[in-house]
Amino acid sequence: MSTFIKPIHFNDVKPLLQSEHPLIAFPATISAKKGDKILLYEKKYNNHGGLVVGEAVISRTFSVKLNEERRVGPPKKLFRFWAETVEPHEDIVAGLDELGSFELSNYRKGSVLDWIWSTALIKHIKETDEWPNIETISRVTSMSPMKCWAKSDEMRKQIAACEHWLEKYRLISEYGEYEDAGTVATVKTKAYRPGRSLAEFEIDAAPRGLKLIKA
Repeated sequence: MSTFIKPIHFNDVKPLLQSEHPLIAFPATISAKKGDKILLYEKKYNNHGGLVVGEAVISRTFSVKLNEERRVGPPKKLFRFWAETVEPHEDIVAGLDELGSFELSNYRKGSVLDWIWSTALIKHIKETDEWPNIETISRVTSMSPMKCWAKSDEMRKQIAACEHWLEKYRLISEYGEYEDAGTVATVKTKAYRPGRSLAEFEIDAAPRGLKLIKA
């Protein structure tokens, strides 16, 4: 198994080491797999840091183009994991199952996520390849227009909640832009208390970015 080292800001120590489902993103140029270890190096800041504060072992990987051009919303694979594991929502999982790889023609990728609260509606959209109006949505779902709007509004809130989770681990920047990554990994972490020096791992200099140290 490979070992990497990743520099992190002190603000990222708690989310990575004390959260239940932390994530780490890898650029497309780096191959990461289940069982690989990442040493978490807290960068020096105001006389603090400069130590390896923990480790993360990959438990699962998702091959995704995180900053895919013209996509809105989270990648489907990560949205599904969030809805299965982080904040369980059976309707989202069912909607994603029905949706599969389908995307509406002439619309940005991910736009169709607004409608996954109804598998019947997703089936209709896949058959017609058209953006539904409120009369169609009401007819297909057998719900009042007001309830349909409420359902779609709630789904947009869940999409935003998933993106907030991704932002927590720096997969989305403070400007709302997705990071450039080809693989996203869920990890199991362990804190080092006290932190350990780079010399203990035979590392001479502080890393500037995610770096492979042992293949």
